[in-house]
Amino acid sequence: MIGLKIMEEFKSVLFVVNLYWELHWLYNVIKAVDGVAFVENSDVKKMCDYFGVRTTNDSSSYKTAIVTNSHLGAKRTAELFFSQGKKVIELQHAWDPALRLKDVFWNYSTNRFSYLLVGSTQDYDWLSSKYGKDRVFLTGIPKLDDLYTVKNSKESLRPIHDEFKLGRFYLSMAPTDAISLSIYMDYEDNLEPMSPIPVVFKVHPGTDFEKTKQADIQHGNVNRVLIEDNMYDLFKTYEIMKESSGVVCLESFMSVEASLLGKPVIFHGYGSIPNDFYGRDENVNQKMRAPYEMSSTLNDPRFTDKQKEIASYYLFDGKNTERTVNKLKELI
Repeated sequence: MIGLKIMEEFKSVLFVVNLYWELHWLYNVIKAVDGVAFVENSDVKKMCDYFGVRTTNDSSSYKTAIVTNSHLGAKRTAELFFSQGKKVIELQHAWDPALRLKDVFWNYSTNRFSYLLVGSTQDYDWLSSKYGKDRVFLTGIPKLDDLYTVKNSKESLRPIHDEFKLGRFYLSMAPTDAISLSIYMDYEDNLEPMSPIPVVFKVHPGTDFEKTKQADIQHGNVNRVLIEDNMYDLFKTYEIMKESSGVVCLESFMSVEASLLGKPVIFHGYGSIPNDFYGRDENVNQKMRAPYEMSSTLNDPRFTDKQKEIASYYLFDGKNTERTVNKLKELI
């Protein structure tokens, strides 16, 4: 736990949490400084209460907002802070900083941030070249400290196999929100008969679990092992990933997380990706973030040299939260 002196310095800082997965990505920093989360959603409020995170729905007395994005729900709060001459600091989660390489996204200026703290040398090189080294800093992604903990834990994860009633298995991320439910069904329906071992399917954060489950049932996949994204378990996905024989995805930040764990990545479903997919603003530099050369195959899963290279770009020593907190101290 960071000392009381730092917590005192963070009294003017508000962590903006609109969606439950934003709490997952901000949690380590919030807890390290005993921070306060700005929450308006009742389900997210319930989740904060569960994790012992203090909340407020009044931002007026705070001078700095910390967000994980500024193009979704956090945009309104960010704009309010900017209009009052206050600071907005963005912490990287997954690949969102790539949007900053565009001038406009969803009719919103992407240069609207005070500082940006990123987690990989790729992002730092790209973004500091555009915005300068006085606005962009390399600190590491705090959430990846959870992955570091799981990777180095000696605790038995046998209960995962007991839960799924499986020995070896692949973990697949359902790409429903990234593309469409129809492509998800095509992806998943073709994956199962091709795989030499069972596949555990996990819905993408924010995806409607029941909707996905009903779509599976309608397609006759009644025995599919489908798991939702558990709002109340920060480690479960990483533990399942650790126990898997590899991670299967269309294109996902899971490919980076799996690579940091040393797990094989298999890209599946590329033939279903729309022709304009990589030309879309939200996918800028995606082919360099998750190059196809990372992939091995379902029948020959291997940790590839390209995976090792991509993993080397990310700070991964269990100290990302500490670095982030120390940098925030300087900036606020």
